[in-house]
Amino acid sequence: MTSLDTKSSHESELTSELYAKSDFKLKVEPDAIPCAQPNRFTPASLSGKYAPRKDLLDTYNKAAQRQFIYVHAPAGSGKTVSTMLWLQQTGMRPIWLSLDSYDNTLAVFYKQLALALLTLQPDNANMRAAVSAQDFMGMPVERTIELICALNPSSYKVALVFDDMHLIHSETIMRSLPLALKRLPENIIVVVLSRNEPSAAWSQFILDPKTNIITQEHLRFSCSEIQDYFVGMGTADAKSKSESAFITTDGWAMGVNAIAQNDNFNFDDTKRTLSYYFETSVWSIWDKRLRDFCLCTSVVDEFSVELARELSGNDNVQELLEQLLHTNSFMVQFGTNNYHFHHLFLAFLREKAAEARHIKLSQLHKKAARYYRQSGESIWALRSQINSGSFKNLDASLCQILFGDRKETIAQNAESLRLVFTNNFPLQAFDACPALYALSAWYHYLTGNHQQFESDLDAMYEKLPHIALRGRQLIEFAIAAYSTDYRTSILEKAEKFDTFRRYAHLFSAGGIGSNVVTITHNMPYLHRSNIDFSCIAADDNSLTKLEHTFAILLGSEWAYLKPTLAAGISYERNRPDDALQQLDIAQAQYNEHPNAYRLEGLVCILVLRHSLLWRQNNSNKTSSQSNCDAVLAQLNKLVRERALFFLPKLSAYATRLALYNGEKTTAKEWLESYHVVKSAQVGMLTYYQMFTTVRALVVLGDLDEASKCLQTLKDFANAFRRPLDISEVAILDAILMWANGRRNDAVKRLEQALQILAPFGFIRIIADEGAAIIPVLKRLLKTNACGQQYRTFANEALLAAHDFAKKHKGIVGSFDKRKARGLPIKLSRRQQQMLSLLATGLSNAQISHETGLAIPTIKTHLFYAYRKLEVNNSIDAILRARELGLLPSHDAAHYASRGTSYGTSHNTFATSASTTNTSAAVASTTYHY
Repeated sequence: MTSLDTKSSHESELTSELYAKSDFKLKVEPDAIPCAQPNRFTPASLSGKYAPRKDLLDTYNKAAQRQFIYVHAPAGSGKTVSTMLWLQQTGMRPIWLSLDSYDNTLAVFYKQLALALLTLQPDNANMRAAVSAQDFMGMPVERTIELICALNPSSYKVALVFDDMHLIHSETIMRSLPLALKRLPENIIVVVLSRNEPSAAWSQFILDPKTNIITQEHLRFSCSEIQDYFVGMGTADAKSKSESAFITTDGWAMGVNAIAQNDNFNFDDTKRTLSYYFETSVWSIWDKRLRDFCLCTSVVDEFSVELARELSGNDNVQELLEQLLHTNSFMVQFGTNNYHFHHLFLAFLREKAAEARHIKLSQLHKKAARYYRQSGESIWALRSQINSGSFKNLDASLCQILFGDRKETIAQNAESLRLVFTNNFPLQAFDACPALYALSAWYHYLTGNHQQFESDLDAMYEKLPHIALRGRQLIEFAIAAYSTDYRTSILEKAEKFDTFRRYAHLFSAGGIGSNVVTITHNMPYLHRSNIDFSCIAADDNSLTKLEHTFAILLGSEWAYLKPTLAAGISYERNRPDDALQQLDIAQAQYNEHPNAYRLEGLVCILVLRHSLLWRQNNSNKTSSQSNCDAVLAQLNKLVRERALFFLPKLSAYATRLALYNGEKTTAKEWLESYHVVKSAQVGMLTYYQMFTTVRALVVLGDLDEASKCLQTLKDFANAFRRPLDISEVAILDAILMWANGRRNDAVKRLEQALQILAPFGFIRIIADEGAAIIPVLKRLLKTNACGQQYRTFANEALLAAHDFAKKHKGIVGSFDKRKARGLPIKLSRRQQQMLSLLATGLSNAQISHETGLAIPTIKTHLFYAYRKLEVNNSIDAILRARELGLLPSHDAAHYASRGTSYGTSHNTFATSASTTNTSAAVASTTYHY
C-alpha cells in the first residue's frame, strides 16, 4: 500500500474518530486499489499529531460530492496537510502531482499527468501505449485524453491532487486541461491546491463557489480548535495558551503547529515565520551529517541519487534519503531516482547554506554543472555554471545547447531558454561568453520582446571579434542571428555580409542550418516565416545575392529553399502557374535527399502547393479536386506521423480555409481548441494562429474581441517590421471598420495596405478576403482614394477578390442582407431601441448621452438594422420598420411626453453595450512601416 496507509497508532485512532463523526461516506473497496510504490505521485505520510478539525473535513466532504475541490490560500495556511488529513479520513486513493515551475510547459505537464494516471492501472496496455507513444511530446493533450479514455471502469474513489497549481500559468495548459479533466470517470475527484483564486479555466467545474471552493477562512484555526489541539498534545494550561496562540497566529496553520510543538514558545516573539518553524521543529533536531547533506543538495532544484552523491561527497546517500522521506514531509520522491525539497523548505535551506562558512556554494554549482554536462542536460549545465559565479566553461555548455543532440520542438526550445534568461541573468556571463547575446536574442525574438531582441543584437555586434575567437560554430550562429535583424532588409544585410565573413573565414561544410532548432519557426509559408522575405520581390537578383551570402549558413538546404521562396513570391503575386512550376523544382530537389533535409521544409512546400491547388480548383481552373485532396492527405499524413510540431499551424491553416466560407461551426470549434491563445502579447510561435482567431471571431460576430486581437497583432507586426503581416492586419481592420459603418476609415486603412503591397505586386493577400473586402475596394476606386499610382493594382485586386467571392461568401457573410424570400425580418432589441430613438429626432450624440453607449456602437447597431431593412438612411429605416410592424407609430405629442425617459434603458442594456462596443483603439490606429 502507499505510504499514507502506514500510520502510527495515534494517527489511526484519530482518523477513525474523525471518520466516525462524519456523515459523508465514500464507497471504497480496498482490495480493488492497485498497489503502487511510493513515488512522485504519492504524498509523504503524515507524521506526528494533528488537530481534529471536523468542520473543515466536512467542508471537504461536501465539495467532494461535486467531484471537484479548489483550495486556495497563502503559503503555510495548511492546504497540503488539510488535504492529506481528509484523504486519510476518507481512505480514498491519492494521486498527488507535486508541481513546480519546470512543469509549466505543455509536454512536461501532461507527461506528469499521464504517468500519474497510469499508476491507477499500471497493467492497462492501452494506457501504457498512450503514454509511451513516440509522438507523446508532440501531441501531449491528445495522448493524455486517449489515456484517460482507456481507463477501465472502477468503483473505488481516487483523488487527483494538483499541488502548487499556482506555479502553472501557461495559457495553453490552462485552456487544454479542462478538456482532459472533464473526461475523467466519476470515481476520480479533482483537487486543486493553489495560492491563487480560481481562474476562468476552472469555471465549468465550480458548480457552486460556496461548496466547491475552500479558502483561507475555512483553513484558519478557531480558538476552540486550537484548544482541542493543545489538549490532545498534552499542553499545560491549554485554554489560556490557545487564546494567546489564536491572537498571535490569527489561526495560521503553520504558526499554530509551531507553537503546539514548542513548549517554550514566546508569545511576544514577532518571528512567526516559516523559518522559525523549520529551525525549531526540524533543523535543531537533525545531526550535522543530515544537515550538511541537505545544504549541499539544496543548490539544485531536484536531484538524483548520483547527483546527490556528487554534491555531498557522501556514499550513504540512499540511507539519508530514506531517513528524510520517513521523518518529514519536506522532501518528495518522484519516479524511481528523483527527489526534491518542498519549495518553502528549499528556500530555508538555501538561506542556511548561504550563511554556512563550511559550505562552498560556488564549488557545489560547478559540480552540478559538470554532472549535467556529462549527462547531456545542457540547459541545466548552463544554469549551474552561471550560478557558480565562474563562467569559464560557458562556451562548452552553450555549444552543447546549440549544436548537441537535443531533440526539441521550437516551442520546447523557447521554454527551455526561459529557464536560462529569467531571474536576473548576470551581465558578467555575457562578458565571459559574448555568444550568449545571440542566444538571448533568439529567445526574445521567439517570445515577442522586440526591445530586448534589438538590445541583444547591438551588444552582439560589438562583441563579434570576441565571439569569433571562441570557435567557428559560434560566429556562424551569431551571423544566423544577424539574419533575423528586421531593422534592415535581408538584401541590405547581404550587401554587408563580408563584414561577418572576415570573422568566420571558413564555414561549416554542412551549414549551421542543419544544427539550429528551426529555419522557419514552423510557419506554414516560407516567405513569411522567421523573417518576411517580401523584399526579394523587388530585386530580380535577390536570390542570387542570398545564395552567395546567408545561404552558406543553410548548406545543402538552400537547394530546395531557394525555389520555395520564389514560389511564395509568385503565390502572393497571384501567379499560380509560375508558383507551381517553382514548387515542382523545390520538391524535386527535396526528394533527392529527403532524409538529410528538415521536415519543416517539406511541410512548407506541401502547404503552398495545397494553397495554390485549392484556389485554382475553387476558381474553376485546371487543377482537379482530386489533386488538391491528394496533397492535403499527404500533408496530414506527414504531420501526424513525423511532424507533429506543425499540428497547431496545420489546424489553423485548415480552419482559415473553412472560415473563408463563413462556417460558424468551424469558428466555434477553433475558439474552443486548446492551442488558441488570445493573450495581450503574441510571439513568433503564436501569431499565425491569432490571425485565424481574428477571422473566427468575425465569423461569429464578436467584433469587439476581434478588434482587440487585431491590435495585438498590429503591435507585433509593426514592432518586427513584417510587411505582409502589417498589410493583413490593415486589411482585416478595414473589413471590421466597414462592418461597423465606418466606411471612410475603412478606405483609409485599406489604402495603407495598398501602399505596402502595390510595389511588390502582392494581390493574393487582398483577394483572399473575397466578398468581405470587395465593398471597401469599390469605394476606394470610386473615390480615387488610392490615387492614380495604385489604381491599376487596386483594380486587379478587386477582380481577383470578385473571382474568389464567386465560391466563398467570406468571413462577414453572416452580415449580408436577408435575401431569402418569405422569411420575416427581425430586429434585435437593441436595433429597435436605436431606431425608436432616431424616430424621436435624437442625433447619435444625444442617443449616446441617453443610453451610455459609445457612438461607434450606436452606428454598428444602426448599420445592421439598415442592412436587414435594405435601406441606406435613417428616414427610410424608420418608415420601413413601421411598415413591417417592427416599430410602433406614434404622433409628435407622444414623443414629447416621453421626454428623456429613454435614458432609463441605460441600465437595461448596460451588459449588451459592453459586449458590442468595438474597441476605440481601432479608430485611432496609425500605420507604421
